[in-house]
Amino acid sequence: MTWKSSAIQDLSGKTVVITGSNSGLGLASSHALAAKGAHVIMTARDEQRGWAAKAKVEHAIPGASVEVRRLDTSSLDSVRAFANEFSGPLDILINNAGIMAIPFSQSVDGYEMHLATNHLGHFALTASLLESLKAAPSARVVTISSVAAK
Repeated sequence: MTWKSSAIQDLSGKTVVITGSNSGLGLASSHALAAKGAHVIMTARDEQRGWAAKAKVEHAIPGASVEVRRLDTSSLDSVRAFANEFSGPLDILINNAGIMAIPFSQSVDGYEMHLATNHLGHFALTASLLESLKAAPSARVVTISSVAAK
C-alpha cells in the first residue's frame, strides 16, 4: 500500500514546527501540513532561503498559515533562542534539518558539524520545547534521519 498525503487528517488549529524546511522533505512536509490547515512554522539557517520557501508554500496553497523563523540546529545558542521565543502549545515537531558530505568542520560550540546539526541540535530543541509539547493534547515528535552515512 502506498501512503498518500490525503491520509493526513484535518490539522486546523494545530501548530507544527519543521526544522530545515526550506528544501527537500522539510519543504514537502510544509506543503502537505499547511494544505491540511496546520499553522506551520518553517525554520531555516538562512532566513532568505526560508522566505523563498514560504513563498512557494503560499503560492501553492493560497491562505496557508505559514511563518518563517531562523533556526540553526548546529548552534545551541540558536536552538535556545528559538525555544525561548516560542510560546503556546506545540502539536507536532518535525526534526528534519540535516547536512551531509561536507568536509570536516566544527560547530560554534566545538562539536563535529554533522553531529551538531543532525543530532545534538534536534535533541536540545526537543528538550527545550518539551513543555509546549506537553501542553498539546496529543503532541507528536517526528525525527527524520538518513542512511547517507553508510
